[in-house]
Amino acid sequence: MRTWSDLSAAEQEFIVTSARKLIGFVNWKTLAKRFDVGYDALRRRLDPIYRANANRVRALERQSQRGQRFHDHVPLERVDLRQLSRLKAAVPADTRSITGRIFGDPLPSRSALDRKRRRAARKFLDIPPREPEPCGGDGGQPLLATATRGAAVGRGREHA
Repeated sequence: MRTWSDLSAAEQEFIVTSARKLIGFVNWKTLAKRFDVGYDALRRRLDPIYRANANRVRALERQSQRGQRFHDHVPLERVDLRQLSRLKAAVPADTRSITGRIFGDPLPSRSALDRKRRRAARKFLDIPPREPEPCGGDGGQPLLATATRGAAVGRGREHA
C-alpha cells in the first residue's frame, strides 16, 4: 500500500477523478484497495465531512496528549455545605420500583409530563412562570401545590 505523499501529482489526480466516478457504486475500502492507497488518505481527500470529523478527532487526541481531557475544563471549587444540603432536600425521595430504576424512569414530579401539567396549571390560573432555581430544576413541586398556591393568592377562576 502506498501513502498519499508517495504518489506523484498526476497519480493523485488520476485516483481522485477515477474514485469520484465510482463513489456511488463501490464502498470506500474497496476503492482504497483498488488504487492501492490508504483508506483514511483516500476518504480524507474525497469526503469533506469525513475530513472535518477526522481533523476534530486528531485535535482532541493532540489535546489529550498534552494532559488535557476531551471535555472543557471546569475548575473545582469548594462546596458550600448549606447549599449542598438545600440541593439534596430539593430532590424528592426515590420511590421508583426496581424496574423503574433499571430503565431510567424519572424521579417523581421530575418527568416531562409533570412539567407540562404544571405549566398548563400555571397558564390556566394566570400564574407567571417561576424563576429557575440555582440547581437548575423546578424543585420537585407537585402539581396540586401549584394549583393550591395560585388559588390562595386569588388568581384564576373564581368558581369552584
